[in-house]
Amino acid sequence: MLSLYMLDTRIIARDKQLDYTNYIDGSGNFKQTQFQTDLLSNNRKLIGDEQMTWLGAQINADTTTWKVLGQQILMTKMLIPAELLMLLNQVMTEIAHFGNAQPSTMAALSAAIGQLVILKTRYLQKILH
Repeated sequence: MLSLYMLDTRIIARDKQLDYTNYIDGSGNFKQTQFQTDLLSNNRKLIGDEQMTWLGAQINADTTTWKVLGQQILMTKMLIPAELLMLLNQVMTEIAHFGNAQPSTMAALSAAIGQLVILKTRYLQKILH
């Protein structure tokens, strides 16, 4: 009735996770554009070719009603905007690298939070009226 296919998305043949510290230039600035380019690259793989071939062959030959794919990566709606996560990661990287976050990064984080508050306020006003 059911086939469960478990994937290894942590160790075998996957691309190395990006390290935020590799995206800080000599002045301590986070190279956000380069990070986003690398993060969103279509060439990055979560599973290797061998595992993908195996999975395709198994599913194509499977005659069960339900085919369930299991793996370790959380898949859900993102409730925090990516821009805010990028800034939070930049803060954490700077703290790890310099011992504190740079003032410009904290100002950008504060501005992003302010923008989110405005958007949330407008959204709530629209719902309530």
